[in-house]
Amino acid sequence: SQPDVSGADKLRGPILAKLGINESVEPVFFLFVANNFRLKGLDTLLQAMHILVRKKTARPAYLIVAGRDKPGRYRRIKTALRIKNRVLFIGPMPHIQNTLSKTDVAVLPTYYDPASRFILEALGAEMPVITTRYNGACDLFANNRHGKIIDSPGNIAALVDAMQFYTETANIKNAAEAIRNDNLAEKISITRHCTELMQLYESIIRNRGGQ
Repeated sequence: SQPDVSGADKLRGPILAKLGINESVEPVFFLFVANNFRLKGLDTLLQAMHILVRKKTARPAYLIVAGRDKPGRYRRIKTALRIKNRVLFIGPMPHIQNTLSKTDVAVLPTYYDPASRFILEALGAEMPVITTRYNGACDLFANNRHGKIIDSPGNIAALVDAMQFYTETANIKNAAEAIRNDNLAEKISITRHCTELMQLYESIIRNRGGQ
């Protein structure tokens, strides 16, 4: 049957429809955004999903994958792991805020990231985040208050535990409230501005060097 996309779930309607579910199942949508799926830990995340969906969770977990990288290999992995109906690839995402508004928790088990813009945007949108200590954005939020910091991308058990924690509605709401109360949005905004300014300078320097 077609999902009900009216009322409170209208923003999530397209995602619900593609997954063949409706809001009555109370899904928790974990969002992963990257243009280099391997570097940002999508392999690990799919393995974690394989374990998570077989656990007893407060609400059923679904993974939304966005980005410009080629999804073919990862589609095959999700099929092999029997999580095909729990993972949705949506391709490039030009307006991150639109997708953030449709999902619940940001997750990025990255092997390296100076300061993930995706994670910064998620915090700015008052969304709990899950990432690794290899992400410079970890300096801007408190572990176990605004989100979860995993010690290593290879620690699948820790990633599963963090995701299972955020299948609880109260835990999502508590993190969002803490982000709001601690005024992280303003802090994130200043940091993001500085990061983008540095990237612009680096681009100018590289271009001059190529002349």
